[in-house]
Amino acid sequence: LISQAQFDDIQNEALSAMGMLTKTPQTNSKETLMLGPDGTLVAAATSETLSVTDLEPGDTVGNYRILSLIGQGGMGSVYRARHILEAFAQKVGDVAIKFMHPQYTANSNFRQRFVQEAALGRTVSHAKVAKVHDVIVQGEMLGLVMELVDGVSLDKAIENKTTSAREMLTLLGPVA
Repeated sequence: LISQAQFDDIQNEALSAMGMLTKTPQTNSKETLMLGPDGTLVAAATSETLSVTDLEPGDTVGNYRILSLIGQGGMGSVYRARHILEAFAQKVGDVAIKFMHPQYTANSNFRQRFVQEAALGRTVSHAKVAKVHDVIVQGEMLGLVMELVDGVSLDKAIENKTTSAREMLTLLGPVA
């Protein structure tokens, strides 16, 4: 394993070599690094530092505008968002971005593993797996940009009794 500083140096070198790094990041850099919907590496700067706990509809994180909070869990919060460039927004549509909670993102090993697993996630293609479009690394924020799958959450389906016991067994059987 390498340190976070070494990881940042390697990442910055690669961006500089591609002519995509326009400033030298500092410790509290507000630069956003991500993969775009077409698989190319994108670098963008932002003028404010946001925390996952501060996000509201209309906020922009990386190249995505937050539309609404979908849900929260033990590892993070999931938001509906849209790419700020209309061409990308039309191609991909709305996306789900899962931002990890700060207690996880403060750990450099977690951050490295998250970015590596996001890159691997982009290679998975299956009808029953949400497609990974992008990863956002902005300050202490880590976000995984994924295909938005509309529907009712499992807890809502149970609560509203919109799913029969047989349907639940069919859905949950493969997970067990």
